[in-house]
Amino acid sequence: NTQVKYSIYLPESYDGTKKYPVLYMLHGYGGNNNDWLQDNTGSIWAGGGTMPAYAREYAEKTGKELIIVAPDGGNNFYCDGFNGGPKYMSFFFEEFIPYIESTYAIKAEKKSRAIGGLSMGGYGSLYYGSLHPEMFCYVYACSAAVNVGGSPDPAVLIGQAVSAGKIDELPGFTLEIGTEDTTVPVSSNDSFINMLAGYGIPYEYITRPGAHDWPFWNACSPKIIHKVMTIFE
Repeated sequence: NTQVKYSIYLPESYDGTKKYPVLYMLHGYGGNNNDWLQDNTGSIWAGGGTMPAYAREYAEKTGKELIIVAPDGGNNFYCDGFNGGPKYMSFFFEEFIPYIESTYAIKAEKKSRAIGGLSMGGYGSLYYGSLHPEMFCYVYACSAAVNVGGSPDPAVLIGQAVSAGKIDELPGFTLEIGTEDTTVPVSSNDSFINMLAGYGIPYEYITRPGAHDWPFWNACSPKIIHKVMTIFE
């Protein structure tokens, strides 16, 4: 019984007749659905995302386009009942994705669906990608809060998938974090990558100079677009 806002980027050629792959992008704690998709969001983060500009630039160079969807996740860490909050994860899979993919011309299949996010949203993307590997072909987690107290552990979920013989069903993973990030421990991202490596799960790990801010995440954006567009079938 609640309205949930979302922002959406539609490619310039969009007229509802051709279907496109979709990238779901999750914001960080204290952010909102606009963060990835406009320059000045008014959130607690300085500045904001410029992902649409990179999507247009990629389309101009390659002719390949996508739809980007960014929901408002509140401060719920994209979980069910986080700190007594709503069942956000259940909403995302049972209501939000079906609504989006029936409302817009989207290729509603794993090979054309990816997810990413920053900080809290980085956690959310790892959580959702490991919880429902049948849903996403790729996960791109920026400055990810890998371990969140009182919420599901993506590493445990991946271990369960491996134990169940479903390692080949898992999506690909990229984690990217700044070496000067004082908000999220770089060591936690190191540990997650070591876990993926131990299981033989394909991954990409990018560490570079940068902090927990929009200058860092905006530099992630063109790489996110390029990565998922090369993965999409």
